[in-house]
Order: sequence, then structure tokens, then C-alpha cells
Amino acid sequence: MTQDQKTIIGAIVLIAVGVVMLLSNKEHAAIDPGDALQRVPPTESPSSAAVTDAQAKQQQREPSPVVAPHPKTEAKQLANQKSSQEQFPSVGKTPLARDAADALQLSVGKGFSSVGFKLAATSQSLNLYDEPDHLFKQLPRFQGQKQQYGRLELANGQHYRFVLDMANSGYLLYLDKNLNGNLRDDGAPIKNQGTGLFAATISLPLSEVTGMREFYGDYKLWVFTNKTAIRQHRLKYYPKTHLSGVIKLAGRSYQAYLTDNQMIDGDYCNDGIYVDIDDDGKIVRSSEYFPSGAPIRINDQHYPIKLICTSN
Repeated sequence: MTQDQKTIIGAIVLIAVGVVMLLSNKEHAAIDPGDALQRVPPTESPSSAAVTDAQAKQQQREPSPVVAPHPKTEAKQLANQKSSQEQFPSVGKTPLARDAADALQLSVGKGFSSVGFKLAATSQSLNLYDEPDHLFKQLPRFQGQKQQYGRLELANGQHYRFVLDMANSGYLLYLDKNLNGNLRDDGAPIKNQGTGLFAATISLPLSEVTGMREFYGDYKLWVFTNKTAIRQHRLKYYPKTHLSGVIKLAGRSYQAYLTDNQMIDGDYCNDGIYVDIDDDGKIVRSSEYFPSGAPIRINDQHYPIKLICTSN
């Protein structure tokens, strides 16, 4: 082998060694330490993960605790609930309500009739004005120099306008009986029937005032004034027509009365009822009068009463 051939072979060997070393370096450089750390799954805290899962499962299994009420509190709540459901005390074992089907319904037009003035009454006042309102359409020729104007408001929108003519010869009352605003077509004025400044009875058809055609006769009011009342621009009045009937409760019959003395509006269903419980022929207001909507009390028993004031 010549010297030149040895030189070429040596060069080839050196080149081969260099190639091998170069490939070895590239393989090591491909595995980056950072890459290795990123590919390793992050470690979790076993304790915290286990506690969270256990709490979640426990919350799904166990509902919120219910605190039982104290026995006294529970009894009080039941009593309040029972009180709100029962408007009236029980008769026997049946709870009665204000409008219950077993309440005694009294038809005023069918079961009662006019008996005049039977029970004591309390007067009320009507306002008097110096000038008439626009619903006074026609006025009569007055005898006095001064007049006082007013209106009597009864049920069903009935407004009876009137004029008190303060004549020197005696006060006169003009009443619009036919409700047309014309005080010239209602007949002669009402004269003083008392001994004072003025007092008289006003009579109106009972069936028209109450709206119940079953009634006959008149609805009467006693109207009056005196020096004190007239200075206060007041005309006082109270009803003189009461209704009488018989009601049956617990197998017994009781005399009963209806008056229009609370509201004085011609409606006998909103003033309560009087019942002669002890059957002595007298009415004691403190124990024998029952306001509208209240039950009648007899021997510690309560009987709901519903008055019906419509025509049959």
C-alpha cells in the first residue's frame, strides 16, 4: 500500500468517527429535561381530594337536619290554625262558619212583619245647609224668611231631599217623597206635631224603602230639632218602625225583633237582631241583642244567623 492510499483511508476513518459522534449528540439533545417534566402527570394531594369527594357524597346522602318544634310551641301553632279555620265555636261536633250551609238563614220579608215602635231607640243627626245643592230642581214658595236644606239617605241609593222652612208661624218640612227633585208635587208640607221648635213623623212606603215587596204599611221616622240642634245645623231622627218574627233554635221558639236603629238606612239586615231568650216578654240589650254577623248565644251554645233582606 502506498503512502497516498494510507492517507486516504485515515481521512475516511476520521470522517466516519465524526459522523458517529454527531448522531450521538442529536439523540441526547432530543430528550429535553423540561419536556420530561411536562410529560409527567402533576401530583395531587390525596388528602384534599379524598375529603372533597367524601363531603360531596355525604351531602348527597344526608338531607338538611329538621329541628322538631317544642311540644308547647307545636300545640300553640295547632290552636292558632284551628282558631283561624273556625269562625264560630262548634255546635255538637260540627264546626260552624259565618256563611256555612248549616247556619240558620232568616228571610226577613217572609218571617217578619211590621209591628210599629217596640224597642228603645237612639237618635242620630242629619246635617242642615243654608243653600240647596243642584239636585233640588224645583222649590215651593216658602212662608219663612230662612230655610235649611238637607237629605235623608236610605238603602238602595234612595236620597230624600227636604227643606225645613223656618216660618214664624211654625216650622214646616217639605219632603221630596217621589225622589224627582221637585218639592212642589209632593203634597202639603209636614207641620209641627210636637210641643217644641219642630217634631213630626215622616212616613214612606215600607216596601219601597226596604226593597222587599212582601212588606205592607209605612216606614216611619220621627224627626225633630230644638234650639240647640238648630244652632248646630242639625235635624235629629230615629225610626219608629220595627219588625217582629219568631225563630226556632234547638227545638224552641223565640220572639225576635229587627230594628233599623244602628245604621238608620232602611236596611234591616245590617243592624243585628234582638231575641227574647228568657221568654219574659222583655228585651234586655246587654244579653239579648246580637250584632250583625255575630252568633246567637243560648245556654253556652252558639247559633250563626244569616239575615236575608231580598224579596222571595
